[in-house]
Amino acid sequence: MARAKTVSLLATVTGAILLTLISYASGGAKQSYRALIGSYEINQRDLGIGIYLADVFEEDGNLKIFLETTDAPYTLEPVDEKQHEYKIPTRAQGGLPIKFTIDESGLARELHVMGGTPGLDFKATRVDDPVFKLRDYHAHTRDRYTYRKPLEIPGDWETGTLTEAGIDTAGINAFMGKLLEEHPYVESILIVRNGKLVFEEYLNGWDPARIHRLQSVTKGFTSTLVGIAIEQGFIGSLDDPIRDYLPDYAEFFGGKKDSVTIRHLLTMSAGFKWNETETYYADPKRCDPHLAEASDDYFKYLLERPVIEEPGTVYRYNSGYPNILGYIIEQQSGMELVEFAYRNVFEPLGIRRAYLMGIRGENKPSCAGGLKLMSRDLARYGYLYLKEGAWEGRQLVSAEWVRESLMDHFVTNVDMNVSHGYCWGHVKSLDGQHDIFFASGTGGQYVIVIPDLDTVVITTAVFRTDKGDAVAMLLLESLLPAL
Repeated sequence: MARAKTVSLLATVTGAILLTLISYASGGAKQSYRALIGSYEINQRDLGIGIYLADVFEEDGNLKIFLETTDAPYTLEPVDEKQHEYKIPTRAQGGLPIKFTIDESGLARELHVMGGTPGLDFKATRVDDPVFKLRDYHAHTRDRYTYRKPLEIPGDWETGTLTEAGIDTAGINAFMGKLLEEHPYVESILIVRNGKLVFEEYLNGWDPARIHRLQSVTKGFTSTLVGIAIEQGFIGSLDDPIRDYLPDYAEFFGGKKDSVTIRHLLTMSAGFKWNETETYYADPKRCDPHLAEASDDYFKYLLERPVIEEPGTVYRYNSGYPNILGYIIEQQSGMELVEFAYRNVFEPLGIRRAYLMGIRGENKPSCAGGLKLMSRDLARYGYLYLKEGAWEGRQLVSAEWVRESLMDHFVTNVDMNVSHGYCWGHVKSLDGQHDIFFASGTGGQYVIVIPDLDTVVITTAVFRTDKGDAVAMLLLESLLPAL
């Protein structure tokens, strides 16, 4: 399959290979890179990956490139600067050649990464998206926090002020003071009230025009796609056995596994023996998601596991379930999942740029944690759920599906009275007065919907931390009272 080669090769380059990059110092006269500096849009939807940016910039006299598929920029090594040819030096393949095409105005309008294989061989076109204005608006540093109305960008969110929205400005100032002092890993926080973006801050050097890794917020998004797939007839019903949709894995079914349904995967109650929350990735030798990713076939690893609880009776967090659901949608719709998402959710919501990683080394989408979006666009997704699946008069996913997704199917934290539906969570405010629905990801990625306050809150944070609960408590204790 073309996508199998694409995803595995892209993962290799943007992961293991690109991490071996070495810095280049010319040692001679400094080259002017002004014509090359800019943002270049890469459209690989036809390969099942998505749309993302390559940002080219100069730092310490070197030309660097930042691909949104990765987590750090890389230095470009000159090959023939007169011809605007460079390479990303790697141990494998002797480096990836990159060539810039200069137009009559003297600017590079296109860059070509010449990997010679699908996914590694692509062209990117220079873009000047209005959303880049956010970079200048949030570029300065402030010794002390003061509120500013979010920047209004044509075609994007309508903005307003905290005062207009009836939000306590003093309370927000106190919240931000605590956040800046005690939570240096939070990278963005946005508040939408009554359909307007009234609060937007980017912290700790985060680029507001960059797509952010969302981790397990992706699970909630996958559940949205399942609802749409059922409405469109690609999946018969929630109570269909998953064995009917996985003929290539028929040999691993039998016994209790035959009664596992789509609903059981959505509610994480399929009953498979699985260690994820006990160790997570801190102990890879005991962590089933890690072992599944390291195996030759993620689904084979999962489906070979024994079913130790009656399906539908016990909630057990399992990142394998949404990955299977995304794969089923692909198989049944005949579309790459990212294309299915663009047609049914992203484009109707006005989201242009999104990236979906693949399961490492496989031709399967990472539907448990592989989605990347801009914070402003993530707020659009939250607002979709606030409005029960409707956006600008169009019903993208049925209101009934949204309500079912947010129902309390299983209590997952007795102390905090947290429950879960279809990969979405539910908790009460600390005073018990407000219902709070959320999709969450490791480190502090949150989409928070508070219906009675007509409010959506978005947070993103450094994803390689265990600070998600700390961010949640900060929001409950300090932000919510101000709202």
